[in-house]
Amino acid sequence: KTSGLNVFSFTPEENAVYEISSTYSPDTYFGFDCHYDSDSNEIIPVHARISEDDFVKQIEQYNLQKDTTYYFGTNFNGVGSYTLNITKPAVATEMYLDSESIEGTIGSRYMISRDFGPEGCAYQKTTWSISDESIAKLSFDSEHFGGMNLELELLKPGTTTITATSQNGLKATCTLTVKDYDALTLDTSYTETFRENRDKTFSFTPLETGVYEFGLTLPIGVNLSCNVTDSDNNEINYIYNHSQSH
Repeated sequence: KTSGLNVFSFTPEENAVYEISSTYSPDTYFGFDCHYDSDSNEIIPVHARISEDDFVKQIEQYNLQKDTTYYFGTNFNGVGSYTLNITKPAVATEMYLDSESIEGTIGSRYMISRDFGPEGCAYQKTTWSISDESIAKLSFDSEHFGGMNLELELLKPGTTTITATSQNGLKATCTLTVKDYDALTLDTSYTETFRENRDKTFSFTPLETGVYEFGLTLPIGVNLSCNVTDSDNNEINYIYNHSQSH
């Protein structure tokens, strides 16, 4: 049909993580976006992913309680069909982080992600802790997807340990080393290979009062923003700005 909204119900027989997969044609709009329990409380997935081939497969995992009825809504727009499946994947037996150790400077932000094994297992809600919160602090903990990501703000030089603990007792750690600001010097280039979700802070101390030019070179298609503050955290506005692509 051309469009429609359908609501399905599911009542699990045991407390567990359940996986709901939807398969549909890639040229069709399909929304899987209404997830509530019988008291109209929204339920949040502990894991989600989308794969695309001849058909699009959208997978979401939910931690559900037995004898409770849950409702899942689908929003369909286009001519075609979709298929829904509910399964109970195997329990995760291992958890690991995308980095075992990271290093950064004061003022930087880092995003750490957790994953589970074996492949296709049930993901678990995750909590994060920092052994020394004076060195780094949690600036963003993604409650969506059950604590999938942790964003850190680096505060002062030192070394601390980041620990992720899953709902079923699995643990994974990452060692974080924070260094002082990277100091920029006049007429000297600094080059870095970066990754997504990364902030970095540099320092510069001019030897004389004057106009200084700060240039950034990066690949086309990459977004980067820059702001300048003094040691009292007052923002310094530029007097000239120009960009070019080649």
